[in-house]
Amino acid sequence: AACQYVIDEVKRHVPIWKRERYADGTEEWVNAAGWAPLPDEPPSPAVFIDCASELRAWTLIDVREPAEVAEDPIVGFEHVLSPSRSFDRSLLARERPLLVCDRGITALILADDLWREGHRHVRSLTGGNLTLKHIARKGG
Repeated sequence: AACQYVIDEVKRHVPIWKRERYADGTEEWVNAAGWAPLPDEPPSPAVFIDCASELRAWTLIDVREPAEVAEDPIVGFEHVLSPSRSFDRSLLARERPLLVCDRGITALILADDLWREGHRHVRSLTGGNLTLKHIARKGG
């Protein structure tokens, strides 16, 4: 289900087109997703951040399960833990909530669900903890 969600979201947000050729000799370019986003459609809840100074403006919320956190903790960045299965919605009252997981997929799915509930201020960190490790390695 998660993989299908990611594929559908890529098709929705990336302009993927294909050329269709018909038996009568005509051809046309069509959107492979079957529709184009409306001009007033909100952007994705995903956000790309590549430096520590940008992260300071956000409240990092690790949405991984405790066993995942124990295997690969977030190091060097202040954050709170609230697993996605039992997500504490009171954390949404914090300044600029930014959801983080291992690679960004679980956080994106949760952020999308929260957007559908009307919480348009929440975001998910593209790349998750891998992005945080990259930022830490490059020193900000």
